[in-house]
Amino acid sequence: MRDPSIVMDIKRLSSMHQTCMSFSRSTLREIKNKKWIINKAKFDLDLNGYGYSIYSINSNNAKYNIVIFSQFIEDKDRNDRVIAEKWDITFALVKGEITKERLSHMQENVPLQEKGRNDDYVIILSRANKSKRIFDHIVKSLSKGKQPDLNLVTEVGYVLRTTAVYGNGKFGIVDFNKLQENDDFKFSFSAQMCSLYVLRQFSIDLVNYLAKKEGGDNAVTLDINIQRYIGIGNSTGLGMAPFLVRHPKIINKWITNREIAITRAKNIEINSDALNTFKKLLNKAYTHFFIHKVSYENQQKINLQICHDLKKILVDLDNIKTNSLWQNVIDKSANYSIEIQEIVLACLLEVNSHVTYDLVSDTNIEEEYYLDKILTIGDIQKLIFNRYQWAIKIDFANPENKYWFWYCSSEKSEPRIGIRGIDVGEEKEVFLDIARQINDFYKKIKSLNPKESLAEFLFLNPKYHYIANRIHNLGNSTMGEIQVNILSKNNSPLYLLRCKLSILGATRFSPCSDKWLQVVFFQGAPLLSESNDNSIFPIPQDILA
Repeated sequence: MRDPSIVMDIKRLSSMHQTCMSFSRSTLREIKNKKWIINKAKFDLDLNGYGYSIYSINSNNAKYNIVIFSQFIEDKDRNDRVIAEKWDITFALVKGEITKERLSHMQENVPLQEKGRNDDYVIILSRANKSKRIFDHIVKSLSKGKQPDLNLVTEVGYVLRTTAVYGNGKFGIVDFNKLQENDDFKFSFSAQMCSLYVLRQFSIDLVNYLAKKEGGDNAVTLDINIQRYIGIGNSTGLGMAPFLVRHPKIINKWITNREIAITRAKNIEINSDALNTFKKLLNKAYTHFFIHKVSYENQQKINLQICHDLKKILVDLDNIKTNSLWQNVIDKSANYSIEIQEIVLACLLEVNSHVTYDLVSDTNIEEEYYLDKILTIGDIQKLIFNRYQWAIKIDFANPENKYWFWYCSSEKSEPRIGIRGIDVGEEKEVFLDIARQINDFYKKIKSLNPKESLAEFLFLNPKYHYIANRIHNLGNSTMGEIQVNILSKNNSPLYLLRCKLSILGATRFSPCSDKWLQVVFFQGAPLLSESNDNSIFPIPQDILA
């Protein structure tokens, strides 16, 4: 596998794209391969689309329902931040039947989200807002017997946009550990992805329903190709970033699995069919980035360069011979940017997806941490020197290397960042500064006697217990530590956000500032009645034709 110094560099992690291993894609394969039956069981909406809907799910192991509530809210109340208190849509994934009593309880609590209280039959709790511009345009067009403007559909790519998908025991819903006993949703984020996939179907059903109510016999349904292109939007801020720092063993599992898959794929011989498919995927990626318009200037430049380089590498690939190894294609990509290299790897895994299937069902790990009492100072010195050169070389006397501080807001414990020495809240700093802690720890112990007991040292210096524990427990987890100084002025929180979102399976990364961005899930994915998944680098099928 590639060296951790290459893989875990934050610039490379932030250049990753959705692959066939991403959780949205693996969840979809599970649903399709095991022939889950998903039906619209109830659509109790009024003329304006307000009311509730139920989508039933039969996995063959158990029965579930996704209950969706639609309500009127004023435009001024439509807020994508976690501090919002009203949403167009709220919904929950529930195990078991929806009785009258259960439905009544959900009607009272699900629309309240954080302020409500739910029972542990609720697995996922979430909410979404309409993208009013495209939502209203699609309904109006369909009601008049016309398809919507494809340019607008391409520009936005969704009609509903989520702002949080809770699945961790909050607000009374089922505890995370309990979910590990559920054969249907025990894999990483599979319950969340299933919920979003069904919500995507609801969004399509909703615009078709409203168009019919408004236009009557003149109305038409949304073209199947446009339906397939519609995804579920998502607004993500700083709240996602700490996960990647606080769960290094999980990150190690996810990234190691990906590297194993890449290693398998690059040693497979190229055949002509696979090479042709690979080139088609690169061409698809070109179209994907060409039509994806973003307002953030830095991302505009990146997308333009990607398009330029994709054209060049496609010419280079004319010299690739069949019966050679895919490693040769990777070697060609090394002459290009990290973005291009990661696009090539995503397409490589897509063409050789069979090497990934056993890995995507092995994503869970126990996050147990312990310190062996026989450890010496020398043991931990060696680990730091071998694994953390990137951290101990940082000069934290330089103010630019400790520019940011992280803290939690008082409103809803929302992670935020401030400028050290300028913004208020520094005294409430949350210590995500792994690089600085390692740097400080190493300075403290590097001149000590290697034979000295680590336990005795930590007894006298308890503030180093956490970082010593982390270093020891990640000793064999080579892909667990993201090599980034999270406090650096040059570090953007977007790097961490994009890394996790690509693992989840998001596409169309659209930064709105250096602190939050919008993405799309399940764009280009098969509809409920379909099985063929071509959602990597999604583009409208009309354009593809």
